[in-house]
Formats: sequence, structure tokens, C-alpha cells
Amino acid sequence: MAGYTVSFGAGFSDILLIKINASGNLQWAKTYGGTNDDFAYSVQQTSDGGYIVAGYTWSFGAGFDDAFLVKTDTFGNLQWVKTYGGTSNERAYSVQQTSDGGYILAGETGYKVFLIKTDVNGDIGSCSIVSSAIPTLGIISPRVDVASPSVSSPSLSVNSVSPTDTSPALMILIPCPSTISESCQIASGLITPYKGGIKVSGSGEFEVKVYNVSGVMVKSAKGKNEVRLELSRGVYFVEVISGGKVIRERVIIR
Repeated sequence: MAGYTVSFGAGFSDILLIKINASGNLQWAKTYGGTNDDFAYSVQQTSDGGYIVAGYTWSFGAGFDDAFLVKTDTFGNLQWVKTYGGTSNERAYSVQQTSDGGYILAGETGYKVFLIKTDVNGDIGSCSIVSSAIPTLGIISPRVDVASPSVSSPSLSVNSVSPTDTSPALMILIPCPSTISESCQIASGLITPYKGGIKVSGSGEFEVKVYNVSGVMVKSAKGKNEVRLELSRGVYFVEVISGGKVIRERVIIR
């Protein structure tokens, strides 16, 4: 099982990996993380008997949240760790080992879905969005409780519905093209969050609008080349309008 813990580990939240037997008894438990927040969303046993864990980290990497890939041996000991990201927020929600021994990760960057294919060591050629990390490994002994949940058999109503079939038009972005260079990035880089606000960089005149999670606009400004807006801690949606084009991105202010 993979998730996160605030009870053990090195930081605020650490990745938690637990191995149990067929009866649900604990065999071992490990934590992985740095001084800030680290989360796991997906785990799979690999062909060598070890485990591959995907999530995101605020302890390591280039931006606020970077996608996090952790490879362990069969006992949960670290073999290698990689982060993937730019100056924005990147998170991995699913990982699978592929037939060539590498890995495929799915997640998000801003408003966009990302798909990352790595080799057996978690690398993407020489692409600069990949970094190595050395998290703290913790060996813990969490308490194991045997629960007796109540079982009920509700009567469910069954309705036959006719769903509407739609074919949405998806835009595909390739942050790291097949010809990989050190300059490739996973995010636009136009919107940069920092402690206490955001910086929006562009060419020429543009307008910036900031919305809270309820969709209410809380800040707006017009500027040229660079605009800075002060924001309190929280999650925001930033819209940049320039020359008839609109860029939208989610940011987290810590």
C-alpha cells in the first residue's frame, strides 16, 4: 500500500509504503521524504520484485510541486528517486511498468494532463525536467488494529439511462520532444508563484486575472513585460490574456 503519513518521517508529510501478507498482517513499513510535503498516489510491484511509487514532492525538484518517482527493492529499500517538473506544479497520479522495463506516468501540470515515458532508471534522455533526489528513508512500526466493520445489504434502485456520447477535442502538448535538448521544459514558465504572490512574465502588454477555488475573481492587473500580484496562502487559478490568446494555470501559494 502507498500513501502518506504525518505521524512518521522527516517532514510535514512523507510518502508511506506498507507491505502486508495475505492475512493483512504487517511485514514492513517505510517512509520516504524531505523537510516539506511528499505524497504517493500509485504503487506497482515491478518485474524484479521491487516497487515503483509515484506521487509528488515539495521537498525536492525545480518547482513548488514536482512529480515524484521512487524505486525500491523488494524490502522497500531505496534504489533511485527522480523528480519531474518545471517552475509550476506537476503531480503524478498513476504509474505502470512498461514492456521495455521503463515506466509510464500520468498526471497533471496546471490545467493540462501530462504523460511521461521513462527508461528503466527513470530518465528521459538528457531532458532538463528530470532531477535526482535523495529522500530520507525511515523504518517505522505503525500500530495494527483488527477492525470489525458492520455489513449491511441495502436495496438499490436500478435505472436505465441513455448517456450522451460526446467526442471532445483535446490539445496535445509535447514538453519534451523526441529530439531532446537541455532547454525543454514541462511548463510555460510565464506564471511563477513565490511566497506571498505570483510573477507573470510576458512580451508586450497583457492582462492578468486571478480567481479563487470558488471561481470568484480576487485580483486583476494590466501591465507590460512583467506583473507581480500579492496573494495570501491558498490555491488560485491564474488567467493571462495577451494578443487574443489566453493562458490558464493553477498555482499554489504557500
